[in-house]
Amino acid sequence: MKITTESVGERQVSLTIVIDEERVERARRRTAREISREVDIPGFRKGKAPPDVVVQRFGERVFQQELVGTLAEDVYREALEEEDITPYAPGTLEETSFDPLTLTFTVPLAPDVDLGDYRAYRLEPSEVEVPAEALQEALEAIREQNAVLAPVDRPAAGGDLLVGELVGRTSEGLEFLHEEEARLLLDPEEGVAIPGLVDALIGLEEGEASTVTLMLPEDFQAEELAGGEVIFDIEVEHVYERILPELDDDLARTVGNYESFEELKASVRQRLEERERAEVEGDYAERVLEAVIDQAEVSYPPIMLEEAVEDALEDYEQQIERQEHMMLEDYLRIQGRTMEDLREEITEDVEASLERSLVLGEVVEQEGLTVSDDALDAQIVASSEQYGEKAGQVLEALSTPTRRRGIRNRMLANLAVERLVAIAKGEAFDEDAEDGDADAADADVADADVADAGVAGEAEASDVEEAEESEEESEA
Repeated sequence: MKITTESVGERQVSLTIVIDEERVERARRRTAREISREVDIPGFRKGKAPPDVVVQRFGERVFQQELVGTLAEDVYREALEEEDITPYAPGTLEETSFDPLTLTFTVPLAPDVDLGDYRAYRLEPSEVEVPAEALQEALEAIREQNAVLAPVDRPAAGGDLLVGELVGRTSEGLEFLHEEEARLLLDPEEGVAIPGLVDALIGLEEGEASTVTLMLPEDFQAEELAGGEVIFDIEVEHVYERILPELDDDLARTVGNYESFEELKASVRQRLEERERAEVEGDYAERVLEAVIDQAEVSYPPIMLEEAVEDALEDYEQQIERQEHMMLEDYLRIQGRTMEDLREEITEDVEASLERSLVLGEVVEQEGLTVSDDALDAQIVASSEQYGEKAGQVLEALSTPTRRRGIRNRMLANLAVERLVAIAKGEAFDEDAEDGDADAADADVADADVADAGVAGEAEASDVEEAEESEEESEA
């Protein structure tokens, strides 16, 4: 058997096998026996017809197909062993020729990731600062939340709260909104989200009815109404003036267990700092990961992307059926899109996600990171406990081998991001002490550095959501 290999595209090799005549002849006799065992051939006992007679009976083409089927699997396996090739997925028989019998396979290889000198990467962390404007806005929001509503006997003015029945319909008469007790804040920045409606309502009085016609902008959030004419009918029941409290000790005691306004102010500043720190750390983790991905050289066989795209399409289809209660084809038709459009969109996202996953996987391997069974169990229990009465059902659903493997992988991805962040900050760590284990750790899947980096949070939420749905289906 003669074997030649040739690289063809990213992480694929062409494997050409020329099979010696003696082996082909043995295979011809075996193929003839197998065919004649299944089919009666006049003049011969079962399994005893010679190859020439079988060819004459069924034709050369059929016989050759059976012959190749007899040989292909064995010679393919032997060639892989001889050339020391470990395939990522089953190979594909691309070409067959005879005289001599030659089989050409395309073999996908495992992905290859070269991280470069990622340990040398450094990035100065940003400072956590809460601007005075942000603090003042937060305090003003507390004032707004604690406003006192006083009924007024005058036309509605900016900043007032108007209560009444509101009906919205298209120019064709299709009703899309009907609220009996609509509460409309007459503030263009914080109130009604429909452009022009606030201005049209200012000046109305208690007991007054009005009809307003508006043209919605092309970028209006409700796509089915964007760019169209809409009509609103409003019957005003009450007009309230919003009286804002002073930023003082009385307000502090009203909103919480605070003795003074300064104590409330300090608490608000601390919460803003914590939120800002989470955002800064999340952004930092994302920038570090992007830098490591940018300098890495990643290659993988086309089949890997194809499989990932198919999985993503299947997930998207299930999501549409679950949330929109319609078939994917119908959903796309309503949106004026095709499956080709969707596949193109998804492929771009999947490519980025695949590259990210491969880089993080290589970091896990290079750094020797692991997640112990105890840490994995603790994470699953913590995730389940959030669901109260359903905790037991969710725990059982998340404990299947497939979901445990998925959660473990995401915990490893979190650890990889944490390690990259530590490296980028230049923080020393004792590899022997840590030993890459998540036992002591907090390998929390919801960690801000990681969730904001888009590695794990959404995926675990999806696991829990699917677990709940599986339970509901079984109950039904």
